[in-house]
Amino acid sequence: MKSVILCIVLAAGLLPGCRGRLPITSEPKGTMNEAREAHHKSLQGLAADDQEEFELAQRGLIASEPAVDIRASDGQSVWDMKSYGFLGMNSSAPDTVNPVLWRHAQRNTIHGLFKVTERVDQVRGYDISNISFIEGKTGYIVIDPLMSIETARAALELLYKHLPKKPVLAIIYTHSHVDHWGGAKGIVLEEDVKTGKVRIIAPQGFMKEAISENVMVGKAMARRASYLFGTFLPRGPKGQVDAGVGKGKDCPLSEKATGPLQIHARPDRTPHQPRVHDDRMRGEGPASAQSGERMVQSQPLRHGQLQCEGRLPKIPWLV
Repeated sequence: MKSVILCIVLAAGLLPGCRGRLPITSEPKGTMNEAREAHHKSLQGLAADDQEEFELAQRGLIASEPAVDIRASDGQSVWDMKSYGFLGMNSSAPDTVNPVLWRHAQRNTIHGLFKVTERVDQVRGYDISNISFIEGKTGYIVIDPLMSIETARAALELLYKHLPKKPVLAIIYTHSHVDHWGGAKGIVLEEDVKTGKVRIIAPQGFMKEAISENVMVGKAMARRASYLFGTFLPRGPKGQVDAGVGKGKDCPLSEKATGPLQIHARPDRTPHQPRVHDDRMRGEGPASAQSGERMVQSQPLRHGQLQCEGRLPKIPWLV
């Protein structure tokens, strides 16, 4: 009885605090004074004419499509940059959006094919992650083929419009997040992977992590992502303006996004230099000249693959 009375008293004490609260609805609301004041304070020390970050975001731009509207075979929208047209480059942040977030969201609308350095290019703004292409003598190594088949395919088509049309001969998955491997079948055929014409390279333990994240706790991860990225918010100044790493995705897994393709090699990541292992080859290889680590020799690449001096390419891992 005492417990019941205590609960009633506590509940009664909480009731006054509930009065005057905004009703819970799905309609976007305006900005409260507290938020407006916080947004105003964030402007202090933020020079309106400081364009350095915008210039850096556009550095190396080779080409950009006027409107990126990627759709699935059934017409369903997969990736639509047009829906962020309210983020004009010359527009000021509204009261409903933190000015720092607004500027960041504007920079994330910059999309296209970019040159990173010699023989290394990147497509940005076609998914919530970036896809990188390393050009070899006979083909490309792709790093992180985005989340969806359609976006990966569109990124490859953009590359081919402006750079040599060489085949994709290897794909590197840097880690197990789905936006770094889900679109693999948009740029290579599974049969070519099975026959060894295309090599898939991933970190040790990749499959275990991919299954744990996307199958074992898949529902929980999807629910968390909906809060993280504002999936169900309408796009606009009173809704979703950005997802931090990029824009929001309309249909993340539209074509039953591929599971990870057959992995040929699993580099064992180290703090300094990756040590390469190949499941078909065991034993010690020559030491790295820079780090002194041992490299496991891989079989020569065949089927016209990238010429990598008889071993897997030494590429710094992206984190």
